[in-house]
Amino acid sequence: MVGALLLMPFVVSAASGPDLQLRDSELQVSGGASPGPVVGDILQVSGIIHNVGSVASGVTLELRVGDAVVQRQPILGTIASDTPFTLPWNTSGVAPGTVTLRVSALVTNDTSPLDNIAVVSLLLAPSAGNGGRLEVLDLVLSDGTPVAQQDVEVRFTVRNVGNASATTDVTLKDGTKVIQRWAGQTIGAGESRTYEATHAFVGGDRTVRVVMSSHPEATYARRIVVEAGQRTACALAVPTVVLPLGLLKLRTHRRSRGDIQAGPSGDGAPRDPE
Repeated sequence: MVGALLLMPFVVSAASGPDLQLRDSELQVSGGASPGPVVGDILQVSGIIHNVGSVASGVTLELRVGDAVVQRQPILGTIASDTPFTLPWNTSGVAPGTVTLRVSALVTNDTSPLDNIAVVSLLLAPSAGNGGRLEVLDLVLSDGTPVAQQDVEVRFTVRNVGNASATTDVTLKDGTKVIQRWAGQTIGAGESRTYEATHAFVGGDRTVRVVMSSHPEATYARRIVVEAGQRTACALAVPTVVLPLGLLKLRTHRRSRGDIQAGPSGDGAPRDPE
């Protein structure tokens, strides 16, 4: 029949090749001190490589801490299905605090490379050489409703709740601006130390921070609202005008004789009307 259309099924075939996957939920970090790892520990980062593609493949695993590559390890043989892996990580020289680890499966012919990365974060405590555990208590302002450009006193307390002394720089900040820094503060186990500084804030929402250089995990932040303008005791200021005495002449007039005229002398003596 003229004009008849023959409809044929259209089939898209999957690309042939390996398709490696790593999953955040399967990435684990083990080893180190109890109750949690500290700087200097050698930890083990483990997980599973999944190949959901149609072809087996070799792979190289890469471990990054932040932007730095700290480990790169080829997997011997080929990955055909699910293969567990473990990467050692030496934490010496890493800054304490929350650390983000990223493991990547490097393969050139992966059919879906976007799922080749897994990420995990952990809290890394300072080493025993600078131990202790610091926390910030009771950050208060001398004025509960501070006004822009007016000095207020900021007071806070740092307490060491650990079982060893800690040495750190203590920095008080208004946003990113440093209000005051106390360098080389050593706080013994179980001890507290109170710090005070005077500062004039700008108006609006502000965030006050206390940062410990050796214990960034103890960073403290408090949001405050600073009123715009200046608070004064009187809403309207009336200027005082001083006139020379010779320009001041007050008179009262009456219709009867004996009117009193007050002259510049101010003596109130009776005078004849002019």
